[in-house]
Amino acid sequence: MTAIIFGSKYPSKPLETLLDIFRIIDESGVKVWIHLEFLKFLESKKVVLKDVNSFTDMTSLPVAILKDKDTIAISIGGDGTYLRTAWQVMEYKLPVLGVNLGRLGFLAAISGDVFRQAWEHILRKEYRVIERSMIDIYTEKEGHTTEQGTVLNEVVVSKKDSGSMISIEAQIDDQRVATYLADGLIISTPTGSTAYSLSVNGPIIAPNTSTFCLTPVAPHMLNMRPLVVADDSEIRLKVSARNLSFLLVADGKTSSLSCNTVLCLKKSKENIRSIQIFGYNFYQTLRDKLMWGIDPREV
Repeated sequence: MTAIIFGSKYPSKPLETLLDIFRIIDESGVKVWIHLEFLKFLESKKVVLKDVNSFTDMTSLPVAILKDKDTIAISIGGDGTYLRTAWQVMEYKLPVLGVNLGRLGFLAAISGDVFRQAWEHILRKEYRVIERSMIDIYTEKEGHTTEQGTVLNEVVVSKKDSGSMISIEAQIDDQRVATYLADGLIISTPTGSTAYSLSVNGPIIAPNTSTFCLTPVAPHMLNMRPLVVADDSEIRLKVSARNLSFLLVADGKTSSLSCNTVLCLKKSKENIRSIQIFGYNFYQTLRDKLMWGIDPREV
């Protein structure tokens, strides 16, 4: 078994947990490759690793390892680190294990303090791989269609002028849905349902469901509610705004578009492969992260 590890720089507080994680991996005898930038950080913190290899990008790894069915990627950090890891390994179809050293994490679901138990499940191959769907973004303007990229979490159409709302006409499979008068509209995958969409009262959607969700941001009509649709739907959006432009935010990457641009969103043929360890499921994550079933008077 081979582990390809990505991570982020941390303050001193979780460093002891980080030391424990690598101690556990060392003891297991698994072959380890660590991203060079992360390895330099570990060495600067005096983290001693017995036998590791470094790599600068995925192309610098041996082809045999990338094709080995026993190779996994490990993301050590929060959900942002997980996303960066997932994008780098997606082409090679490697499953990703997310280890959370931050605060609230839904993608990096395994917390550092239970890593030993989780790692034992990994070594015994007591896990399954969940395929997380993504969205392809296209723009249509003056008869030309341009691919704008792919997102795992969400596409956000947002107002550019903070002083006024925008109008977003939504169609699904050429059927008119509604015109949203709002500060914006979020189109999220099940994975993204626990990101921005959740913060504006969108529904939580299990990651293995074949759906997308349209969630308005600060709608100017109280009867505009989130809408869940099948992910084989084609979603088309036309935007009107006072300053004739709007913002497109794709997994945190922002661009400005003119209002004569039509957005077309479709399910991507690509997906992210996420490791789900037996006994550590999505619903347990919800209970742990959102403290479901806990009496707030006892916290």
